[in-house]
Amino acid sequence: MSQLTLYDTNATNILSTQINYDPLLLSMTQYSDRKDMVVANSITEHNNVLIETNALLGNDIVYDWINYTTTIGVDYFYSLITDEERIYKAQIQNNQVVYEIELLQPSYSKFKKYVRPFREPIINDENLTTSTD
Repeated sequence: MSQLTLYDTNATNILSTQINYDPLLLSMTQYSDRKDMVVANSITEHNNVLIETNALLGNDIVYDWINYTTTIGVDYFYSLITDEERIYKAQIQNNQVVYEIELLQPSYSKFKKYVRPFREPIINDENLTTSTD
């Protein structure tokens, strides 16, 4: 992203997948380089007990989607084996996790929910009908 500024590239939006949902993005780039970036994030459910338990094992489930997905899978299989209620509510269909996705935007020091900028609706005069009553 810093290359965009270096080469004086004017980007309207910078879109990213889960790979850039990482706090390093905030310290490795300048705000001006990421101010128009939108990240599609799949790590939407947070459970403090599981976060801390995973941290003890050296797994980050807050920003690392592979560890997050593994934890969902373990939770799913554990519930099948023990008939206990699942902790994660993510749906499993055809042996695949159906993720909720949230759009985030990196700010100065954290990720915040993306708010789409307001744009005036385009009105096509040809489709408008008027009454002559």
